[in-house]
Amino acid sequence: MSLLKLAPHSFVKNLRLEEFFTFCSQVEKFIEAAGGNTALGVNASLNTAFRKALAAYDTALEHIRASAVTPELRAVDKRRDENYTAWREQVRSVFKFTGSSSWHDKAAACQAVVDNYYRAHRSPDYNEETGIIRNLYFDFSQAPVSNYVTELKLNRDILEKLHADNEEFDRLYLERTAALAAGQHDLGALRATLSATLNDLLTVVAALAVSAEYRGKYDTLTRDINELIAQYRVLLDRRYAANKRRDEAETQA
Repeated sequence: MSLLKLAPHSFVKNLRLEEFFTFCSQVEKFIEAAGGNTALGVNASLNTAFRKALAAYDTALEHIRASAVTPELRAVDKRRDENYTAWREQVRSVFKFTGSSSWHDKAAACQAVVDNYYRAHRSPDYNEETGIIRNLYFDFSQAPVSNYVTELKLNRDILEKLHADNEEFDRLYLERTAALAAGQHDLGALRATLSATLNDLLTVVAALAVSAEYRGKYDTLTRDINELIAQYRVLLDRRYAANKRRDEAETQA
């Protein structure tokens, strides 16, 4: 007899959009292989509700897939990231090599502006990142920091390119979000419904797996679902560890 290890809410919550869809699709396949509604008997309505919620979630994702970041938008985003990194490294190098010279305080002021936005710039939200870069450009355009840029002979062309790419990205991004809004699905609500129906279904399967009537009939199903949950736990653990290492490395940089 196999005991089903139910996926906790925190586990499901941490799966990304497509990961959650793939996870639920696999569960659906496992249940169908075990007999689907026939195997669930009087609880067949739970499987029907789960499949309906999965189909609705898939439809919403199809809209997002079709409206995903365009190659043009991705190219502009890549350019602005490269220019941001180039500007940051240029300021950092000047600050590092001015030492205790008379230029050090000016270089330190420029470095302070970069530091003020550095961690925030790593935000995954495109719209927030655009605002952060816009504020960075504004701060470097105001005296006395703008004067320091000139005196330290920093290549301001890099900053101007960053600004231009950022404004272009903002224009393209607004066009994209407007297109998405035209066929907007309430993805949060759809995901919540799918998560709830998944939980209801797995709770019933777990109970049936240990019941006298069904004992032994769900061994393969519970094993497959347990292995699936274990695979995704490894994925989430590795992602967490990688993000932690990145944060530590950037803190020390």
